[in-house]
Amino acid sequence: MATTHMNPQEGAGIMDLPTELRMEIFELVMTLNNVPHSYGYTATPDDNRSRPLRTHGMLLANRALSSEYSKAYYERTNFFLRIDPSNAFTAVPHLRRAEPLYGEHIDPPLPQLPPFWNAPTMIKNLRKATVYIEIGEIAVDPSSGHSSSMIARASRVHAAGYDGPTEVFAFRSHHEAIALDERFDNGFVAAIKQLLRAMEMLQHVSVVWDSTVTYDRRRNFRKANTKWTVELLCVPLVEAMKEKPLAKSIRIRLGDQFGDEGYGANCVNGVWQ
Repeated sequence: MATTHMNPQEGAGIMDLPTELRMEIFELVMTLNNVPHSYGYTATPDDNRSRPLRTHGMLLANRALSSEYSKAYYERTNFFLRIDPSNAFTAVPHLRRAEPLYGEHIDPPLPQLPPFWNAPTMIKNLRKATVYIEIGEIAVDPSSGHSSSMIARASRVHAAGYDGPTEVFAFRSHHEAIALDERFDNGFVAAIKQLLRAMEMLQHVSVVWDSTVTYDRRRNFRKANTKWTVELLCVPLVEAMKEKPLAKSIRIRLGDQFGDEGYGANCVNGVWQ
């Protein structure tokens, strides 16, 4: 009896499958490779890190498959992005102490993508992200231009037994202290708006403004002129999100370990509410 051999159709391959089926295949591949659904990105990656090509080998198939696989990866993954004293001052010059203290000081313009992390491709492709901002610790850091930083430094000097003049007396007026804080606050908000704009594919984002400070700094911090309100820190970010054609939701939390408040918006059928 003659044997019949079934030859596959010439040229048939994974790209001939429906897009929805290819996406299911990519999801299965990532599940089998234990690719997490969330990923924390808090610093510049180590140059000695292992390359992810064994896990994401689909990227090497061809350009079309690589593009679709990347899309599937970013759509399933929520990225946690932390902004703290280790990366804030490098990315946003407006947060640093202005030198000299007196006289006119002009900050450089913010870049289109503030370099909190050395990952422009990742930022551009994010679909879901949580941006966690330690604004309290950044404000009281010695490198900070916020008035609370100077108050904290002066208090530490007095606590050490020094009775001479300190930086807290460098304020010529209450208005000057307020001006320093406005420079800090407005520069920070502008930088986060730039960050959201750089996330070209962003659909859902959660932003946390954490004003918590460590216990040894908390007493001095409460003496400062902080006016971190929903109107100042939250409303501008919602407005920036509304400008993005693919955006669907934004959630913002503002507060510390003693309490916080929320603000946000959703896009339903093209209408923000």
